[in-house]
Amino acid sequence: MYPMCIDCPVKTITQYDSAEEIEPEPELATVPVAMCRDPFRQGRHKIVLCEPEYIDRPGQHVEYNRRVLLGKTLSRVTDQEPWFGFEQEYFLVDATGRPLEWDSYPDQRNLQNELFVGNNSGMERTFFDTHLHACLYAGLKMYGGNREGSPSMWEYQIGPLPGLEAADQLLLSRYILIRLAESVGLYVKFGNPEVLKSCDGRIALHTNFSTKKSRAEGGLRVLKKMAENIERHDQALIMSNYDNAGGATMEWFLSGRAAMPSYDNFQCKVGCKEDCSLRIPAMVAQAGKGYIEERRPTGDANPYD
Repeated sequence: MYPMCIDCPVKTITQYDSAEEIEPEPELATVPVAMCRDPFRQGRHKIVLCEPEYIDRPGQHVEYNRRVLLGKTLSRVTDQEPWFGFEQEYFLVDATGRPLEWDSYPDQRNLQNELFVGNNSGMERTFFDTHLHACLYAGLKMYGGNREGSPSMWEYQIGPLPGLEAADQLLLSRYILIRLAESVGLYVKFGNPEVLKSCDGRIALHTNFSTKKSRAEGGLRVLKKMAENIERHDQALIMSNYDNAGGATMEWFLSGRAAMPSYDNFQCKVGCKEDCSLRIPAMVAQAGKGYIEERRPTGDANPYD
């Protein structure tokens, strides 16, 4: 996943924002930082992940590059060996943005269909498996995946991995997923489609976190201390990093229903997912060590944030 990128040239792109119509259009250098095998072209081909830099200011990354900020943060806590795991939920949608199977369920509020098997349910299973195989071919650390609780909604898991590697692999897995959908005339929705506003369904990016101490004997005490520390901070400020809109969608997203956390009510629970902001899995509590799950990020959140 992280071979030396010395054979990868630094190329240039033109930064252009169609909404802002930036003039003049600055040219940026794309600096290779990671690569994986290319499941589409195969053979010796690679997918290369790059960071943008200003050409006239070498070493100065552009403002929206959150990866470099994460790298600086993690460099200060290397002794803690932080690991991350992402649970990426998504919808497969048509050209109008509507989930594929939505109209096949008369009662759209009854979303408990993740356990269904058969040719009249879970119709995207082959597509999901193809994505899993493509990511494994690429060398990404896929933990697993499952059908989720709404029509055409799925989830896959990345990690656990060190922070930068976990976020990089999530971006690469999203890219592969979008490319696969494109090949069959479909689209991927990591954010929440409009149809979800009529029910309690949500697309999330549950994020699992551990440190060297939390994975060691007595780690459960460390995890509970983490939760206490987080609770003392401004929750709205924390959650401004948990969607793709600076926190603007969080109040709607965190409904407190259907196994969703509440926007105004911070809670850390063991095992239970109902109205739970931070969750300590039951198996972690039983083992007395492990990881904690942050359940509030939206599906389209920036993993570097």
